[in-house]
Amino acid sequence: MKFTRTKKLVFANNKGGVGKTMLAYNVAVKFSEMGYKTVLVDLDPQCNLSRLSLGLFEKNLFSNNQKTIYTVLEGVIKGGSDIDKSVNFEKVGANDKLFILPGSLKLSQYENSLISSYGEAAQGVERGFFITSAIDRFLTEKWLNEEIRHW
Repeated sequence: MKFTRTKKLVFANNKGGVGKTMLAYNVAVKFSEMGYKTVLVDLDPQCNLSRLSLGLFEKNLFSNNQKTIYTVLEGVIKGGSDIDKSVNFEKVGANDKLFILPGSLKLSQYENSLISSYGEAAQGVERGFFITSAIDRFLTEKWLNEEIRHW
């Protein structure tokens, strides 16, 4: 399998305990072993993917110094600013092709804003699109600035 451009895979299911985290992690590891630059983005406030990937205990993973998906989205969540484009991905282990944007317990605040924002976006309200597109805009910006392409 040869990918000619960036692909995004999403593993989602409303039910817990169906293997989303393990599937995402193992697929990412396999892609990276095949030579593909791979980024995991932990969007679950439980942060199990981050713990699995980084092997960190809660006190380290959730320190104020840790840059997470919440750091990226904080301006959007609180209002008044956009995504933080300065946040970088963290290398996973010794693998030079596998990276993660760690999750955050605070991400549940973003989930709450998404509830109304999806409806707003569907109605053509700009604010709704601004909030619902934040993660995609961050990943696209990282790609356009060549931070992902030239690792």
